[in-house]
Amino acid sequence: HPDFVVVPELEVSAISIGVSQSMSLREYVRLGGNLVVASCGSSHERAFLNDLFGWSITPASCASTSKVSNAFNFAGGPRALSNLNAIRCCSTTSLPSEAHIIYASGGAASVWVVPVGRGHVVGLAPDFFDTDSDWNDVVRKCTIQWPGAGVTFDRSCKDCSLGKYSNFSAASHCAD
Repeated sequence: HPDFVVVPELEVSAISIGVSQSMSLREYVRLGGNLVVASCGSSHERAFLNDLFGWSITPASCASTSKVSNAFNFAGGPRALSNLNAIRCCSTTSLPSEAHIIYASGGAASVWVVPVGRGHVVGLAPDFFDTDSDWNDVVRKCTIQWPGAGVTFDRSCKDCSLGKYSNFSAASHCAD
């Protein structure tokens, strides 16, 4: 089953990884892993993604955003997401052509998913210094509730960080 790696806000400095670590991370995603990046529109996070995947993501101003797609695991997600203390969106036109924009306002995406091989890269705009229940729901949908993530034989979702089982059913990808 796919698992995930989360890159938190890189407020202080950029991630410095070598060539072999970059190759390993790209291969991890290509083979089915999910890479979830917080504060994705900030300079260090964009540089990390652009360097890692050869993309050209640029920032865009945003505040509250609305759901524009039910793709992947977002059909039951909140209709809109609030502006927290720091939201760093990405320009929708700078995202890779295969990107699915999930939440946006105008030309600014606050949640997006790019399929890479069998895995995915997920961009989230907040730095998560502050959060609310809607953003927490989105984080769960990108991690422990992602289709196939932590799914047991009885199709319940296991929250490994808490060591508890929940009643979340395993969802499948759905069309835009």
